[in-house]
Amino acid sequence: MKDEKVEKLLSKLFSIETSELRKFFADFLLEVFSGKWIAVTRYGRMLAVFIPMKDAARLQLLKSKKYREVLKAIDAELK
Repeated sequence: MKDEKVEKLLSKLFSIETSELRKFFADFLLEVFSGKWIAVTRYGRMLAVFIPMKDAARLQLLKSKKYREVLKAIDAELK
């Protein structure tokens, strides 16, 4: 996947710098728990995205054999 395309797709997410994350970690976790996806950045570059458990389970399901073709189509779209 090209980083630019992935970052463009995720650019509308709320993001927080790692330095701020350290200060407000408990509040940050409550936001994720409430359903928000939050990108973590360092020096303006996206490093990771924290997502709620329910969404993580959905993504794991996409990785299963049953949905492998759907995941391949998504990956092709991101290239």
